Amino acid sequence: MQNALRNKVALIWKGEDDCERICTYRQLYRKVMQVANGLKKSDVVKGDRVCICMPMVPGQIISMPACARNGAVHSVVFGGFWDCIT
Repeated sequence: MQNALRNKVALIWKGEDDCERICTYRQLYRKVMQVANGLKKSDVVKGDRVCICMPMVPGQIISMPACARNGAVHSVVFGGFWDCIT
């Protein structure tokens, strides 16, 4: 990763209770790698299908590239829709 981008803000997330998370490119990269390694330990390999069902939180944004890093096809289902189904 280039030094110029490491400390720039990549993600600003503000929750319903006004809590705010700011994530730099370096922090985002590390979190994506952690999730990708966790998926690898769970035997998710290239060609597997993964459904990501989460509300709009930073974890959702981290999970998508983590799946792509392992070659898994991912589909995102917004977690707010589950209230309508159940």
